[in-house]
Amino acid sequence: MAEPLAALHRVSPIVVTDCWVVVGVAFALCGVAQAAWTRFALGAMWSASARLRQHHELRTTGPYRIARHPMYTGGIGMVLGSGLALGQPATVVFSAVVAAGFFARSRAEERLLIGVFGDRYLAYRRQVGALFPNPLVRRSRKPRA
Repeated sequence: MAEPLAALHRVSPIVVTDCWVVVGVAFALCGVAQAAWTRFALGAMWSASARLRQHHELRTTGPYRIARHPMYTGGIGMVLGSGLALGQPATVVFSAVVAAGFFARSRAEERLLIGVFGDRYLAYRRQVGALFPNPLVRRSRKPRA
């Protein structure tokens, strides 16, 4: 496996190194932007742990229109992007472990949200993917005036 990769380095070091650095930095920056957008959208409802605040609202707009757990999506982007930019293939595996952890944590959060918002949250869950957009759902658009 190392021999083909070494040969690829000799043929085109720009493709192997600089391209992946650019892709990695782009992923990481998109992850940071996603996390910041999500944090801003949550405002006072943000919490490091899964809990409900007084007068908690179900967010389905902004980053929550794209994914039910957009903060975790941003975290995955940051980890994966950092690994790609640093040229560490093991980071892809680490990103999968991080994604699995976020997915498990999201399930606990969802139980809490279903308990509070019931059918409204279940309808939202059918329309929006957990960590990534659901390509199988056609999003309705507001009719033009």
